[in-house]
Amino acid sequence: MNQLYLPQNQYDKQMFQTYGPLIKDDSLDLVSDKELVSLEFLEQLQMTKLVIQYCDKINPKLQSNFIVDLMIDQCDITNIDQLTLPNLQALNLCGNQIQSLQSLQGMPLIQMLDISYTYIQDISILSQLSHLKELNIKGNEQTNINDLQELIHLTKLNISETSLSDISFLKKMLHLQELDISTFGHEIDFSELNSMTNLTKLNISNNQLQNIDFITYLTNLLELDISNNTICLEGLRSLVNLTKLTAVSCDIIDISVLKELKYLNELNLSKNFNINIEPINEMTQLQNLNLNLCYVSDITHFSSLTNLKQLVFSRNLIKICLNPLQSLSSLIQLNLNNSQISEIKYLYQLKELRDLDLSYNSNLVISQLHKMNYLVKLNIVCNHICDISALRHMTNLEQLNISYNRIIYLGPLQNLKKLKVLNLEYSGGPSKCFFELGRRMKFII
Repeated sequence: MNQLYLPQNQYDKQMFQTYGPLIKDDSLDLVSDKELVSLEFLEQLQMTKLVIQYCDKINPKLQSNFIVDLMIDQCDITNIDQLTLPNLQALNLCGNQIQSLQSLQGMPLIQMLDISYTYIQDISILSQLSHLKELNIKGNEQTNINDLQELIHLTKLNISETSLSDISFLKKMLHLQELDISTFGHEIDFSELNSMTNLTKLNISNNQLQNIDFITYLTNLLELDISNNTICLEGLRSLVNLTKLTAVSCDIIDISVLKELKYLNELNLSKNFNINIEPINEMTQLQNLNLNLCYVSDITHFSSLTNLKQLVFSRNLIKICLNPLQSLSSLIQLNLNNSQISEIKYLYQLKELRDLDLSYNSNLVISQLHKMNYLVKLNIVCNHICDISALRHMTNLEQLNISYNRIIYLGPLQNLKKLKVLNLEYSGGPSKCFFELGRRMKFII
């Protein structure tokens, strides 16, 4: 056994005398809302990874030379003074109220530290962690940010939702590759970033920005999130290496500049209500496209996107014809929920499609689904469906959600031998097949 997962159990020495020898070299997950107090009985286990979540009475006293990765997530602990883990490399303390980090002196090998939402104030001790490469202090408004100036060897930093007012110190971090500087809620001089040419991943979302000209110099960027800023995309023209762009709710109209980004393969333009998507027909390299809630009525421009593997076109609330989608021969995942879809005959030719979401389309006719027996995951929630006989032919289905319908008879589901996850909440009366399915399925939700 490489991993033992024990949700919502009482943990004691006797139990681990039974299970402990089975854990050879990997991880243990303890997820519980009960009274896990002591960790000392875990010291006999030679595991390398320990995950503890939502155990609000825990006493974080533990000594181990084996653990290299530890997560104590949202357990209401206030100190880590009794953690003796000299070989620890990754520590996640998210959501606790840590008062001091001084004990980290005894963990000199730490490379990754997550102290987000811990209310910690003094982080000066971090300058002594010479191996530290990744740091997350998200949501710590009282943290003394000046202490970050010494951490010049960081490669990944998250300082979102902090009280930071001056980011000039970031220019000293010459090795920094990934930076999350989102959601400040106050004015910042982002032009300080223009010299950070080593950045490959940047998140500046939720900052009420209207000008992103400073990004022009960051030509090594591969991933960029500019969501929830009112901006023009023209400043992105120089980002010739960009592969992923997230620009949710930016009041974007013109996306023509994106045609010049030849390596861009993942694009999220959700919640841009007045967007003109016509230029998208020249972005044939796209593999992942999200146009959720964009009020797009014409999808003829999609027909050239033959490399597309994932398409989210949900909540557009405008009746469209799906004919242009039949040319998307590489499509694996398709989301058309809340789009007033009724006719799906144009989807038959998408032989690579495995995941289809047609939920909240009240006029949907599912009798045509019987030809799509290659699907593995199907969501048809809340479609006023009574008859599911078409599903009996979908023998490759592993996950099915038919909740909030008016299904009269569940018998067709008996033929779905590969079904593992079934959700039929508020979908009509039970039938004998429900119990037959229950014998072979992992989960019934």
